Amino acid sequence: MSGKLYIARHGQTEANLLDIFAGGGVDVELTDKGISQAEDLAESVKDLNIKVIVASPMKRTLKTAEIVRSGLNLKGDIILDSELREVDMGSLEGKPRFKGVDAFWSAEGVESPVKFRDRIVSSIEKYLDPEENTLIVAHGAVIKAMISYQNGWEAKRLRELEDIPNAQAIEVNLR
Repeated sequence: MSGKLYIARHGQTEANLLDIFAGGGVDVELTDKGISQAEDLAESVKDLNIKVIVASPMKRTLKTAEIVRSGLNLKGDIILDSELREVDMGSLEGKPRFKGVDAFWSAEGVESPVKFRDRIVSSIEKYLDPEENTLIVAHGAVIKAMISYQNGWEAKRLRELEDIPNAQAIEVNLR
C-alpha cells in the first residue's frame, strides 16, 4: 500500500498580520501565534502516521516543519525542496495585498502563473507515492496552485481562491 501525502501552510507570520505580499523574495519568521499554530498542526497530524516531512526552505516553512517534526518525535532530516518556495511576487513584495487577478499577474517581476503552477505540481508529484506518509510544509499560493491544477482551472485563477488557513493539513490527490 502506498503512502499518503499531506500539505500544510506555514504558521502565521508578521507579513500575514500586516496583510502584505510576502512571496519568494520576503523571508519572514513566524509570530508567537504562528509557533503555537505549528504546535497545533503537529498535534493534529499525530494520527496520520507521518514519517517524512518536506518543506520549502524559507524561514516560515522550515520553522513550522521543525516544530511538527519535534512534536511527532521524528528523527529524520526535513527534506528541503526549493521548488516549493512561494510565488515570486516581484515588485509587489512587501506591498499591501489586494485581490485583483490580472493586476497581480501583470505586475513587474511576478512569476508567470503557468510557470509557477508547473513548478509546484512537478515538485509535489515527486512525493506522491512514497512508502511512508509524507507532510509537505509550504505556502498559501503553493496550495492554491495544487487546487487549481486538481480542478483543471486556468493557472492564473489560483488568485481567485480564498486564503488558505495557516497550519492545517489537507490530503493531496493530484490524480
